Amino acid sequence: MMKKLPVLFFLISSFFYSQHTEEELKNVLFDIEFSTAGSKEIEIIDSLIKVCKQNSYNDCVALGYLKIANIYNRNSDMKRSFYYTDKVEKENLINSDTDFEVLFYLHLQRSLLYQKLGERVASLKQLDEIYDRVIQTNNAYFIYLINWQYAGIYNEINKKKLALKHYKTAYKYSKIYRENKNNLYRIDKNRLSNSYKTSPYLGGMYLELNKPDSAKIYIEEAIQNEKK
Repeated sequence: MMKKLPVLFFLISSFFYSQHTEEELKNVLFDIEFSTAGSKEIEIIDSLIKVCKQNSYNDCVALGYLKIANIYNRNSDMKRSFYYTDKVEKENLINSDTDFEVLFYLHLQRSLLYQKLGERVASLKQLDEIYDRVIQTNNAYFIYLINWQYAGIYNEINKKKLALKHYKTAYKYSKIYRENKNNLYRIDKNRLSNSYKTSPYLGGMYLELNKPDSAKIYIEEAIQNEKK
């Protein structure tokens, strides 16, 4: 009976999601809670991927793989995380029509993986390959995230001034993202909570550079954000 449950779940999922657009299915993927995600959430994502494949929704399939890769990365299962990032290219999901969001997350995920393995040159290369295109999008969410990743790597290799520069940029654009003027961006719990982390990290960076007055501003802001 237990072996039949995944099949039954897939059949139910296929029926329930079959009439949804690709954008709606992508939103379902984004709404799956990341911080507590485990094997059950991976099964749900995998079922969504199958539905997306049936409808030839390649962007949705790729984002599903990348979300699974991110969950495995969070749990330090690097082998499986790389396996799912590699599937995006092995299944030829990247082409001239691919939404830039997919390409962005692919490079960002690989950068995180290489950073975790201590391969910081490879990690920075993943970011360098897409940085100019990220800036051209003028998308505050993308700009904030890629600068956040740069800052973390530069901090690790003791390039503090470069780290500060990128933390400041990440902070600036995370606020633009949260303000969300004209409803340009999708706001969800995962993205929103992460965007607030720029304040304490910027404060910590100023402390490392022995600038306590500047650090105090952002630490106090972080405390106020926490109260909210």
